[in-house]
Amino acid sequence: MDGTPCERVIDERCLIHIPDNLVEIYGNDPDVQAVGAASYMGCRCSISMAPSSVIWRSSICGRCPMSRAPRCCFRFRRTGGAELRRMRVEAQVREREQKLGRLVGSAMDAIIEVDQHLQVTQMNPAAEKVFGCSAAEAAAGPLLIF
Repeated sequence: MDGTPCERVIDERCLIHIPDNLVEIYGNDPDVQAVGAASYMGCRCSISMAPSSVIWRSSICGRCPMSRAPRCCFRFRRTGGAELRRMRVEAQVREREQKLGRLVGSAMDAIIEVDQHLQVTQMNPAAEKVFGCSAAEAAAGPLLIF
């Protein structure tokens, strides 16, 4: 990232807007040359969520001059933060589900889950031993057959 407009975004921690002449300013950046970019706008984004912080950048390159900062960069920033929060919450839910699964799976008591029609949806190994059938066999019929 050295010698690129993105480096400035990260280092200066602010919105960087280069309305024109990007290739002249960053002529050594192969990505700028490959795209033929004339303008650039980028911003540093961060979100702090225990136990760590996440930092990313949102940027737009244009082949035409960009006289003012487009609003979409700020939308990317908000959307990126929301997406990171969603991903973090999903990871926490998966972790809790795995923990609960380990707890139920290792319980010595029979635990059976049924739906609103009293169909067996899940049972732990202890329940399989008590009722003498596998969870798959139990799921084939209602709880009332036990």
